[in-house]
Amino acid sequence: MLTGRGWLRALGKKQQGLPGFLSYFSSPRHRHRAVVSLAARSVEFLFHFIFTLLKISVPAWAYTEAFRFVFILYGQLKPGTRAWANANSKRFRWYSRLCVAVVLFVFSFTYWGNHGLGDYARIPLGNGEAMQEINGMEAYFETDVPLELSSDQPFIDSFQVADDVLCGQANDKTFFTYNLVTKQQRHFGDAQEYATYATQHGLPAVREFKSFGAHYSSYWSGWRFWLLA
Repeated sequence: MLTGRGWLRALGKKQQGLPGFLSYFSSPRHRHRAVVSLAARSVEFLFHFIFTLLKISVPAWAYTEAFRFVFILYGQLKPGTRAWANANSKRFRWYSRLCVAVVLFVFSFTYWGNHGLGDYARIPLGNGEAMQEINGMEAYFETDVPLELSSDQPFIDSFQVADDVLCGQANDKTFFTYNLVTKQQRHFGDAQEYATYATQHGLPAVREFKSFGAHYSSYWSGWRFWLLA
């Protein structure tokens, strides 16, 4: 079942613009399908949002304890100050946790902190660009200079980034490179053509490409999982 970006794109192509898009929903069956899809996505979004709020409490507690340690250490070095008492007060703990939680929550909506919610996932690539995925299976790359791929729905099967160059294989089995800095792109009809170019320019081989899921797990795991929202 298509939802999100892929679903809207499919409708736009099939129905030829806004009039057709509106006529699509004149059918009770299509309206029911749209309502069910929207409800499912809303529940998934809400569940992930609540999970994110709960997860924020873990690094917020860790950061607060680190702050307390610094204050207590300072209080031991400066006995005449109130740092020791302040660090051990309930007010300090609650206010510190609240402030850290708010900062982490706000950061989760920034370029480097946004990993997606619900059926939407995202990986920042640098230079203001990001790889995104909808439905857990349709990865796509949107930029100010669109990729000139032959497919009507150009999704990305696998990719790799090296030296600010995005190298990938599209769902139409063609290959491309996209310079994240200059926004220049090149396209290749098959793996052999890309391999020749990659060897000449020191770019990743096709065997080094990974799916969006693999990149997502690698990027958002480790210290980012424990220290960020």
